Amino acid sequence: MNFDGIPAPIPEGLIDIIKRHVTQVKIKNDSNITKFEPGERVWIDDPALEGIEARFLQCINGEDRVAVLLTLLKGNVFRLQIDAAKVKRRAF
Repeated sequence: MNFDGIPAPIPEGLIDIIKRHVTQVKIKNDSNITKFEPGERVWIDDPALEGIEARFLQCINGEDRVAVLLTLLKGNVFRLQIDAAKVKRRAF
């Protein structure tokens, strides 16, 4: 929509709602997070966690957040909640 060739402004709140919806649809279509099995090896798409072994634990709230187990130095295991969009199936 425009007025005299000038695009109509879109409220930031509406843009945020659309972005959240697109993210939710993308998670459902791309990652199929609910199809992960507890204990399955996964890859976390985050540079800060690169090279750290992760295992899927469970979905936290629907399909937005999940819990994973990270194995860090000296074999210490830590539970981490992370955005489901960052969890990818690990191919070996």
